[in-house]
Amino acid sequence: MKKSALLFVFALVLECGRCHADLIDRAQALARAQAVTTAAYPDADTVLVSDYTVQVYRPDGTGCSTNEWYEKILTEKGRRDSRTASFWMNVSYGDVVVEAAELIKPDGSSVVIDVEANSRLMIEPGQMNANIYDPHNKIRTLAFPGIEVGDVVRLVVVNNTTKSRVPDAFSDYMVF
Repeated sequence: MKKSALLFVFALVLECGRCHADLIDRAQALARAQAVTTAAYPDADTVLVSDYTVQVYRPDGTGCSTNEWYEKILTEKGRRDSRTASFWMNVSYGDVVVEAAELIKPDGSSVVIDVEANSRLMIEPGQMNANIYDPHNKIRTLAFPGIEVGDVVRLVVVNNTTKSRVPDAFSDYMVF
Protein backbone atom coordinates (compact mmCIF):
# COMPACT_ATOMS: atom_id res chain seq x y z
CA MET A 1 0.00 0.00 0.00
CA LYS A 2 1.37 3.39 -0.98
CA LYS A 3 1.91 5.71 1.94
CA SER A 4 1.62 9.41 1.27
CA ALA A 5 1.50 12.33 3.62
CA LEU A 6 -0.53 15.47 3.06
CA LEU A 7 1.39 18.59 4.01
CA PHE A 8 -0.81 21.30 2.52
CA VAL A 9 -4.61 21.53 2.62
CA PHE A 10 -6.48 20.86 -0.62
CA ALA A 11 -8.44 23.88 -1.82
CA LEU A 12 -11.44 23.97 -4.13
CA VAL A 13 -12.62 27.19 -5.68
CA LEU A 14 -15.86 27.48 -7.63
CA GLU A 15 -16.06 30.34 -10.05
CA CYS A 16 -17.44 31.29 -13.42
CA GLY A 17 -14.76 32.11 -15.95
CA ARG A 18 -11.96 30.16 -17.54
CA CYS A 19 -9.42 27.67 -16.23
CA HIS A 20 -6.12 29.01 -14.91
CA ALA A 21 -2.58 27.64 -14.92
CA ASP A 22 0.13 28.27 -12.34
CA LEU A 23 -2.28 28.21 -9.41
CA ILE A 24 0.40 27.70 -6.77
CA ASP A 25 3.27 30.01 -5.92
CA ARG A 26 6.27 27.98 -7.11
CA ALA A 27 8.78 29.46 -4.67
CA GLN A 28 6.46 28.80 -1.74
CA ALA A 29 5.83 25.19 -2.82
CA LEU A 30 9.55 24.51 -3.26
CA ALA A 31 10.31 26.08 0.12
CA ARG A 32 7.78 23.68 1.68
CA ALA A 33 9.37 20.79 -0.21
CA GLN A 34 12.76 21.61 1.33
CA ALA A 35 11.30 20.84 4.76
CA VAL A 36 9.97 17.48 3.58
CA THR A 37 12.48 14.80 4.56
CA THR A 38 12.37 11.16 5.57
CA ALA A 39 13.16 12.30 9.13
CA ALA A 40 10.09 14.55 9.18
CA TYR A 41 7.88 11.93 7.45
CA PRO A 42 9.42 8.55 8.34
CA ASP A 43 6.44 6.46 7.16
CA ALA A 44 5.85 8.27 3.85
CA ASP A 45 7.10 7.26 0.40
CA THR A 46 5.86 10.50 -1.15
CA VAL A 47 4.50 13.73 0.29
CA LEU A 48 1.92 15.92 -1.40
CA VAL A 49 3.52 19.31 -0.78
CA SER A 50 0.82 21.46 -2.34
CA ASP A 51 -2.41 20.81 -4.25
CA TYR A 52 -4.83 23.38 -5.65
CA THR A 53 -7.88 23.01 -7.88
CA VAL A 54 -10.00 25.58 -9.68
CA GLN A 55 -13.38 24.32 -10.86
CA VAL A 56 -15.08 26.39 -13.56
CA TYR A 57 -18.67 25.62 -14.41
CA ARG A 58 -21.09 27.10 -16.94
CA PRO A 59 -24.90 27.21 -16.87
CA ASP A 60 -25.14 24.67 -19.71
CA GLY A 61 -23.36 22.04 -17.57
CA THR A 62 -19.97 22.27 -19.28
CA GLY A 63 -16.81 23.49 -17.61
CA CYS A 64 -13.29 22.60 -16.69
CA SER A 65 -11.24 21.72 -13.66
CA THR A 66 -7.59 22.74 -13.42
CA ASN A 67 -5.47 20.97 -10.84
CA GLU A 68 -1.86 21.84 -10.01
CA TRP A 69 0.17 19.88 -7.50
CA TYR A 70 3.69 19.34 -6.21
CA GLU A 71 4.69 15.96 -4.78
CA LYS A 72 8.09 15.12 -3.27
CA ILE A 73 9.56 11.65 -3.72
CA LEU A 74 11.14 10.37 -0.50
CA THR A 75 11.93 6.68 -1.05
CA GLU A 76 12.73 4.18 -3.77
CA LYS A 77 9.20 2.77 -3.44
CA GLY A 78 7.83 6.29 -3.88
CA ARG A 79 9.96 6.72 -7.00
CA ARG A 80 8.67 3.45 -8.48
CA ASP A 81 5.04 4.31 -7.66
CA SER A 82 5.40 7.79 -9.17
CA ARG A 83 7.05 6.82 -12.47
CA THR A 84 3.69 7.30 -14.19
CA ALA A 85 0.53 9.29 -13.59
CA SER A 86 -2.89 8.21 -14.88
CA PHE A 87 -5.93 10.31 -15.78
CA TRP A 88 -9.36 8.82 -16.54
CA MET A 89 -11.97 10.31 -18.88
CA ASN A 90 -14.96 9.50 -21.03
CA VAL A 91 -14.29 11.11 -24.41
CA SER A 92 -18.03 11.45 -25.09
CA TYR A 93 -18.17 14.11 -22.38
CA GLY A 94 -14.72 15.70 -22.40
CA ASP A 95 -11.00 15.19 -22.22
CA VAL A 96 -7.95 15.54 -20.01
CA VAL A 97 -5.03 17.75 -21.01
CA VAL A 98 -1.69 17.78 -19.20
CA GLU A 99 -0.66 21.43 -19.47
CA ALA A 100 2.65 21.10 -17.61
CA ALA A 101 4.76 18.30 -16.20
CA GLU A 102 8.21 18.65 -14.73
CA LEU A 103 10.69 17.16 -12.33
CA ILE A 104 12.35 19.64 -10.00
CA LYS A 105 15.69 18.28 -8.84
CA PRO A 106 17.08 18.81 -5.30
CA ASP A 107 19.56 21.38 -6.68
CA GLY A 108 16.64 23.47 -8.02
CA SER A 109 17.11 22.60 -11.68
CA SER A 110 14.02 21.65 -13.65
CA VAL A 111 13.48 18.89 -16.20
CA VAL A 112 10.43 19.63 -18.34
CA ILE A 113 8.63 16.45 -19.38
CA ASP A 114 7.69 16.25 -23.05
CA VAL A 115 4.02 15.40 -22.56
CA GLU A 116 3.44 14.43 -26.19
CA ALA A 117 6.36 12.00 -26.27
CA ASN A 118 5.77 10.51 -22.80
CA SER A 119 1.99 10.08 -22.73
CA ARG A 120 -0.33 7.47 -24.10
CA LEU A 121 -4.11 7.41 -24.54
CA MET A 122 -5.79 4.01 -24.45
CA ILE A 123 -9.11 2.35 -23.69
CA GLU A 124 -9.44 2.01 -19.91
CA PRO A 125 -8.49 -1.64 -19.28
CA GLY A 126 -10.24 -1.96 -15.89
CA GLN A 127 -13.61 -2.35 -17.60
CA MET A 128 -12.52 -5.35 -19.68
CA ASN A 129 -13.75 -7.79 -17.01
CA ALA A 130 -17.12 -6.05 -16.61
CA ASN A 131 -20.32 -6.83 -18.44
CA ILE A 132 -20.58 -3.18 -19.42
CA TYR A 133 -17.91 -2.02 -21.84
CA ASP A 134 -17.64 1.52 -23.18
CA PRO A 135 -14.88 2.20 -25.70
CA HIS A 136 -15.20 5.91 -24.85
CA ASN A 137 -13.80 5.30 -21.34
CA LYS A 138 -10.15 6.18 -21.77
CA ILE A 139 -7.07 6.53 -19.64
CA ARG A 140 -4.15 8.85 -20.35
CA THR A 141 -0.87 7.76 -18.79
CA LEU A 142 2.15 10.02 -18.48
CA ALA A 143 5.64 8.67 -17.80
CA PHE A 144 8.33 10.58 -15.90
CA PRO A 145 11.67 9.39 -17.32
CA GLY A 146 14.61 10.08 -15.05
CA ILE A 147 12.60 10.48 -11.85
CA GLU A 148 14.79 10.07 -8.75
CA VAL A 149 14.41 10.02 -4.98
CA GLY A 150 14.46 13.63 -3.77
CA ASP A 151 12.75 15.02 -6.88
CA VAL A 152 9.59 17.12 -6.72
CA VAL A 153 6.99 16.29 -9.37
CA ARG A 154 4.91 19.25 -10.59
CA LEU A 155 1.80 18.65 -12.69
CA VAL A 156 -0.88 20.93 -14.11
CA VAL A 157 -3.84 18.96 -15.46
CA VAL A 158 -7.05 20.29 -17.02
CA ASN A 159 -10.17 18.13 -17.14
CA ASN A 160 -12.54 19.61 -19.72
CA THR A 161 -16.25 18.84 -19.66
CA THR A 162 -17.49 19.58 -23.19
CA LYS A 163 -20.91 17.92 -22.88
CA SER A 164 -22.99 17.65 -19.74
CA ARG A 165 -24.39 14.26 -18.78
CA VAL A 166 -27.70 15.91 -17.89
CA PRO A 167 -28.62 18.96 -20.02
CA ASP A 168 -28.24 22.30 -18.20
CA ALA A 169 -26.95 20.60 -15.04
CA PHE A 170 -23.37 20.66 -13.79
CA SER A 171 -22.02 17.46 -12.24
CA ASP A 172 -18.56 16.49 -11.09
CA TYR A 173 -16.88 14.58 -8.28
CA MET A 174 -13.47 14.50 -6.64
CA VAL A 175 -11.94 11.70 -4.65
CA PHE A 176 -10.03 12.80 -1.55
